Amino acid sequence: MIKQEILSKLANKEDLTQEEIELMLQEFKEVQSDIIDTGHWDTTISAILEVDEDLYYEITSCVPNNAEDIEYQQPRRVKKETEPVESFVRCED
Repeated sequence: MIKQEILSKLANKEDLTQEEIELMLQEFKEVQSDIIDTGHWDTTISAILEVDEDLYYEITSCVPNNAEDIEYQQPRRVKKETEPVESFVRCED
């Protein structure tokens, strides 16, 4: 039921509580995670979650080095794109 409430809030562009964002990170599948910045006092991390088929949200968190009071930004909807990759292969001589 809580998942449905979160999905409803996301669909209506309502802000989530820090607890709801934490629940999202626990309950939904993480498909990508990146360290955006590492500072003297904290680390900024981005996590992409798949909340439904072809529906993705990014959560950015600021994690203090002492691991206390992680601060989450509101989820932002993102979309999956596949970029062409250029590569070189040997020619058949």
